[in-house]
Amino acid sequence: MVDRVANLTLDTSRLDRVPPHNIEAEESLLGAMMISKDAVLTASEIVDMDDFYRDFNREVYRAITNLYSQGEPVDPVTVAEELKKMGFLEKVGGKVFIHSLVSNVPIAANAKYYATIVNNNALLRRLINAATRIATMGYEVPSDIESTIDKAEQLIFDVSKQRHKSKLSSLK
Repeated sequence: MVDRVANLTLDTSRLDRVPPHNIEAEESLLGAMMISKDAVLTASEIVDMDDFYRDFNREVYRAITNLYSQGEPVDPVTVAEELKKMGFLEKVGGKVFIHSLVSNVPIAANAKYYATIVNNNALLRRLINAATRIATMGYEVPSDIESTIDKAEQLIFDVSKQRHKSKLSSLK
């Protein structure tokens, strides 16, 4: 058994791949949120700002949720104005991009499914990150094995907690 373990090697050929994401789902979700108040509530129960792969999609999400939490209307005009106040309007692609989010939404009623896709991809990215950190800890040949195993368990537990959070909020 020891010989088999000693001969194991980490296949790093897939580590330079693009992390899991779905830009179309992100943009469809953001567009749906500007069409439907219900979509804003649904999305905010399933995704967090950090679930978005593209940085500027995070900022659009933040603008939408800021407006919604303040009781303000959420539409392309108000979102563009909020992004302008935040200093991000031009960075995200301007008013044209914001309006394109709404015009390209397949069906706003599918917001829950778009949010689930975005969240699932974020969970996979977190899992990859945790696994990479665990592999790094193992290669550093730690002096305190028990502590290292505890840290590895905590990393996986943190990912698992996020998964359960999204499952619980989608049941509401």
